[in-house]
Amino acid sequence: MSARDEYALALELLRMRAQQDFATWWAAKEQGRVTLEQLRAVFADITRDYGEVAASAAVDYLILERSLDESLAGLGFPDRADPVGFEQAVASFDWAVNTSREGGVLNSAVARRKLDGVLVRLVGAPAHETVVVNARRDGRAFARVPEPGACAFCLMLASRGAVYASRHTAGAADAGERFHDHCRCLVIECKRDGSDLPRINRDLEAAWAESGARNRAEFEKYIKLRGEVGGSPWPPLERVNVPEYAGDGTSKVFPGEPLPKDLNRAVAHVLYGWRDTPLKGGMWVKHSEDSRMGHTWDSQRAKASKFPKSWSNQKIADAVVEALENPTNALAYGQRREVWLAKEEVIIQVRYVIIRGQAKMLDAYPVDSIPKRARK
Repeated sequence: MSARDEYALALELLRMRAQQDFATWWAAKEQGRVTLEQLRAVFADITRDYGEVAASAAVDYLILERSLDESLAGLGFPDRADPVGFEQAVASFDWAVNTSREGGVLNSAVARRKLDGVLVRLVGAPAHETVVVNARRDGRAFARVPEPGACAFCLMLASRGAVYASRHTAGAADAGERFHDHCRCLVIECKRDGSDLPRINRDLEAAWAESGARNRAEFEKYIKLRGEVGGSPWPPLERVNVPEYAGDGTSKVFPGEPLPKDLNRAVAHVLYGWRDTPLKGGMWVKHSEDSRMGHTWDSQRAKASKFPKSWSNQKIADAVVEALENPTNALAYGQRREVWLAKEEVIIQVRYVIIRGQAKMLDAYPVDSIPKRARK
């Protein structure tokens, strides 16, 4: 078992034991042997005691993880974060209790469920803080690893990848500092280049780029919709020959970078409008070659730019691949790549992203002009 896995297991056991201890006291309250005010103080004690052990587990994890890398041998001993304070613990307790009253009467089942969630968050908080503080202190990075079945909010934070002190991505620090009740996500230390990130983080980072999201709400919506449609691959096209690259599959305008490998995806999108999420308004595009929701002359999609009627589906497919391999103009910003091809009377724009050294297709369509800032 890896140091990360052992750490994750240790935290989960601590959360469970904290909940078990609190359950014993809650039962005593239900039996009238403990008052709600006494239970309030006990709750704070439990979060403090188990929080201290959780922070120590984080220190042990950092020591073991760093011992496996000789380049980290000179780093100082990790500092342990303090558990949440009494005021924060009782404030959370009061919130859970006060929001569980119906007509002034406490709904014990609702209150208990909320307090269990609060315990999970407060016990884990000093462990997460320990990892974040030491990663920042020692010039390392940290990342949020989502638990199985994590909510869209946590998946969005996990998509931030490796976060470090000098990275000014909006909301990046939230990956290690914002947790909701019942959240069992993990904060790990990693390299600043993210090369040792778990697969889930790399996939989510790619999803963020693919989604085109401009804010958290848009990404959360994308993740939810993506979860509904599933991750099955698109079927191979049968009515059109998907072209292959004439060269070695690397870019001529961005030296050393790969071009998208899934050309079936590129052609299916531009011809038939296939996608992994619904159109605006909630309509899904079937992965069928009878769909007319792409950019052909007879497209039925509202406001879609269209190729001329004289351009056959095969000619469009060939032109998209040609634009990728031999563009007349190109533009790069961040992970995004945009290329254009002026062919006959048509200008074709193709967009893709570079994630962890891999190129992933976004879309392709005809446009009216090429931006002046796009280099030739």
